[in-house]
Amino acid sequence: MLDLEASDSKYSIAKWPVPPTAGEPKLTSSPKQIVEYDINPKEPSVILDIGAAHTDLILMDGERFWIRPLAQSGNDISKAIMTRFKLDFVEAEKLKIDATKSKQAAKIFQTVIQPKLQELAQEVQRSIGFYRSQAGEVKFTCLYLLGNGSKIVGIKKFFEEYLGIPVERILSISRLRVSRDVNIKLLQLELPAFGTALGCAIQAVGVGPCQVDLVPREEKLKKEVSRKKKHVFIAAGILCAAIVVAFLMIRSKTGEVDAILTSAQSQLKETQRYESNEKKRASERKQLRGKSSDD
Repeated sequence: MLDLEASDSKYSIAKWPVPPTAGEPKLTSSPKQIVEYDINPKEPSVILDIGAAHTDLILMDGERFWIRPLAQSGNDISKAIMTRFKLDFVEAEKLKIDATKSKQAAKIFQTVIQPKLQELAQEVQRSIGFYRSQAGEVKFTCLYLLGNGSKIVGIKKFFEEYLGIPVERILSISRLRVSRDVNIKLLQLELPAFGTALGCAIQAVGVGPCQVDLVPREEKLKKEVSRKKKHVFIAAGILCAAIVVAFLMIRSKTGEVDAILTSAQSQLKETQRYESNEKKRASERKQLRGKSSDD
């Protein structure tokens, strides 16, 4: 449960190419929401959300922002550690974050972690270069790290030295008030991984600085149809039930009408029989009167 303050900012998206790689567009821009809403940097900034399967790069430049999903991920480093030191995935994940506790910390970082971080940093640098070629000379003043990949040992210092800009991990929130039922220690420990979730929550309640929705219209229509299928089936069920009830009522009424018609036909036959008998009696009386006159 989050209590959020209102905000009135309008943003547009720069119309430059976004590679069609991993990541749903609306979710990809969510880390931007939490950084811009909670930190609100005044100068052009870089957001790097390093996930298990891919990394989201977001360049913030005033009212413009540019998104690029990168193929490099935290799992790449884990797999490299697994291969180099013959460890299982869980052990590799732990070593990736706590390598400083190992006697071979320097060796682990230099031979395994640093090359992978360098690949990621090169992609970040190349993306910034492309953005500048389109938007003009822009000086990015800070890089914000999100995602569990931001916990990788030595990552902050490495990016600062390689990219030449200050790097900050998102380790706290100031404008978001958390419910008392939340485990605060666990939230603080895992906060970097909640960038997308918090960003989506901010946008969902309508207070996000950015209201851009990059989900394709076809996908929206598909989800809307899927959401309404349940209501269509319920309506169809109600309609079928109404038809059955109407049929049974009509059938019941038809039975009543048939009974009335049968009764009427019976009464008509009885009446006709009575009239026939009356005519027969009248004829007999007439014949008797005729015989009496002849005598």
